[in-house]
Amino acid sequence: MNSTELYEHDYLEGGPPLSFLPGLPGRPDPQTAGYAPLFPKQWKFVLPLLAKIPVGLLALSTAKEILWANSSFLGLLDGEKDAAEGLRLREILSPKGQARAREWLQAVGSLEEEGEMEVWLRRSGEVKKRVRFRRMPSFPGLKNEHVILLSAEDISEPHEEKSKLERALEESQEQQEAQQRFLASMSHEIRNSANVIAGFIRSSEEGRFSHQELKHIQYTTGHLLHLTENLLYYSKIREDKFSLSPAFFNLPELLSALAQVPAVFLQNSPVSFEFCQASRIPAHCIGDKAAIYQILLNLLGNALKFTRQGRVILRVDTAGRDARGRTLLRFQVEDTGPGIPEDQLDAIFGRFRQGEGREIKAVGGYGLGLSISRQLAELMGGQITVSSKAGQGSTFEAILPLEEAPATLPSPSANLLPQPAFPVCSSPARVLVLEDDPLSRSFLESFLQEEGMPFHSCADGREALQALETCRFDLALLDLHTPLLSGIDVALHLRNSPENPNCHIPLIALSGRLFSAEEPALARAGIRHFLHKPYCPEQLRHLLRCQMTTKPAEAPAEEFRFSAGFDQQELQTLYGNNYRQLLSMFEAFLRNTPKALDNMAEMLEQEEWTELAGKAHKTKPSFSLVGWRPVSCLAREVEEVCSNGNDKSAIRRQFQRFKNAANEVLAAVDRENQRLLSFFSQHTPPTHAYPDRR
Repeated sequence: MNSTELYEHDYLEGGPPLSFLPGLPGRPDPQTAGYAPLFPKQWKFVLPLLAKIPVGLLALSTAKEILWANSSFLGLLDGEKDAAEGLRLREILSPKGQARAREWLQAVGSLEEEGEMEVWLRRSGEVKKRVRFRRMPSFPGLKNEHVILLSAEDISEPHEEKSKLERALEESQEQQEAQQRFLASMSHEIRNSANVIAGFIRSSEEGRFSHQELKHIQYTTGHLLHLTENLLYYSKIREDKFSLSPAFFNLPELLSALAQVPAVFLQNSPVSFEFCQASRIPAHCIGDKAAIYQILLNLLGNALKFTRQGRVILRVDTAGRDARGRTLLRFQVEDTGPGIPEDQLDAIFGRFRQGEGREIKAVGGYGLGLSISRQLAELMGGQITVSSKAGQGSTFEAILPLEEAPATLPSPSANLLPQPAFPVCSSPARVLVLEDDPLSRSFLESFLQEEGMPFHSCADGREALQALETCRFDLALLDLHTPLLSGIDVALHLRNSPENPNCHIPLIALSGRLFSAEEPALARAGIRHFLHKPYCPEQLRHLLRCQMTTKPAEAPAEEFRFSAGFDQQELQTLYGNNYRQLLSMFEAFLRNTPKALDNMAEMLEQEEWTELAGKAHKTKPSFSLVGWRPVSCLAREVEEVCSNGNDKSAIRRQFQRFKNAANEVLAAVDRENQRLLSFFSQHTPPTHAYPDRR
C-alpha cells in the first residue's frame, strides 16, 4: 500500500480523521511519501470504535509528532482537533514534563513492553490537566514499527486533592516555623531591652544616672511597652474580641509625642528625621487614641529600623471626608531604606512575615507590627497601603477617618448636679491600692508618695474590701487577679453596696492580662479605666489627674435609658456612665445651637455661601455629641451644597431641612436634660457619717 492508499482511508465514516500528517487534506507531501499506511484496510471497522472509547488514544511518529488521536484525547485538549494537526508531543506538555517525556519515550520507543509516565498537559501556554500516559502493546495487524501507540488518562482531580493536602501541610509547617521564628525574635527583643536596663543599673554604683543614660533607659522601656502592646492587640484581634474605644483627644499633642520617638533612635546616625504637619488638620478629634498611636508608631519604627542613610519623613494631612462626614487623615511615612520587591508588597502585611533581603535579615524584628497596624486601620474604617521598589525606599500611607470635636469641651458645672452627700475636702486624694505582687505594690506606693497622695495598700482582695468598708477613699487602684478575692469581685461588692460612701468612687483596673470573659464583669462593676502592665508613670499620673478633676460624684450604678431618637450606643461610647459630662454637653448644646442657627439664617439671607458652609461645618459635630448623628449628616449636606454655590434654591431647601431637624433636636435635648437631672438626683449616694481611719 503506497502513500496514495493512505489518503483513501484517512477519513472513516463515524470517526475523526485517522491521520494528522502535514499537508492534509490535498495531495501528498513529498516528505511523507515514504510513510506506510498507519492502519491497514481491515481496521476500517475497528478504528471508529477506538475513536470513541472513553480512554484517550494517540499515535506518535518516531519524531514524536501526533499522527492520530481519538476524540477522548482531543477532549483533554478542549476539543482542539485542528490545532493538534502535526503537533509534537513536547508542544502540549508543561516545561517540566518535556524533559521527562523525552527520556521516557526514548526508553519505551525501542521496546515492545508497557510503561507509563505522569505529566501536565497545556494549551495556549496554560497548564490545564494532569495526564498519565501509558505505552500500549502492539496490536495485531499494526505493520508500521515506527509508530508508538499511547493511552492517556486524566488524573487531574486526584492529583489536585493530593496537591491541596500537600499545600495545606506545607502552609501549616510554614506557619509553625514562622511562629517559632516569631517567639525567638520576640524573646531576643525582650532580652536585649532588659539587658540594656540592667547594664545601666549595674554601671551606676550610686544609682544616679546621667541625662543621656536616662534617655536610653526611657527609650528602652518604651520599646518594651511597645512590644507588649503589639502582643496584646494581636491577641485580642485574633480572638475577635477587640473593640475600638473612641474618646476625645488632642491630635497635635499625639503627633508631637510621636515626633519625639526618633530623637534617641537616631543618635549618632547619618539618618535625618523630618516631620511635616499640615496647618488644616483638626486639633480635637474623637477616636481610639491608643490604637492610632500604635499604628503610627509601628510604621515609624519600621522606617527608622531599616533606614541606614538618608532620611525618614512623617507627613500628616487631610484627605477629604468619608461617606459619614468624618475627616480623613492621611499619615505618610517615607524612608530611603532598602525598599521592598514588588512581589513581596502584600506578604509583608501577613502575621510573622517580613520582607526578604540581607538588609532586612540583618536588622531583625518579629514580623507583627505591620499586620496589627493594617487590621487596626481596617477596624477604624481606614486602610494602609505601601509603595516601594527594591533599592529605592518605601512609603507607607495610612488613611484613618476621625470625627472632629469642638475646640473646647464644656467643663462640668457645679450647680448642674446635686452635691455629694458626704463632704469633700480640698486635701490630696486618698487612694486604695490592691496589688499582690510586692514589687508592683512598692512601685505604686513610691509613685503615690511622690505625687503627695495618701494611700492604703492591700495584698489580697479580702483585706481591700475590709478597708473600703471602714475607711474613706477617693479612688481605688485594683489589680484584677489577687488572692482570696479578685479585683473584679471587690469592685462588684463595692458597687452593690449603696450604703457604702465609697460605692461610686472611680476604679482603675491594673493587670498584665485581660480575658474576654472578664470584660462584661468590668462593665457591670463600673470599671471604666484599664491600665495594661507594664505601664509608665506618665500614663498612671494622667489617669489619676483626670479622675480627680471630676471627683467625687461618679456615675450611678444603674444605667440611664435615653428616649427614642437618641443614639444610646454612641452616647455610651462617648461618655460611658459619666452623666455629669453629658449634662454639661447638653447645657452647652442648648446654649450655643440656637445662636448658630440664627447666624446661619442671616448668612443664607445675605447669600454668603462660603461663610454658611464654614458655619455648617463647625456646627456639625455638636449633633453627634448629643446622640443625633443623622442631623450632623444634614449639616454636612448644607456644607456641600454651599460649597458649589450654583443652585440657590437647593441651598435654601437643604438649609430648611437641616433647620427643622435641628429645632426638633433642641426640643428633644431640652426634655432629655430634665429627665437626666431627675435620674441623677434619685441615684445620688445617701449621707453617711464616715470615719476617716488609716
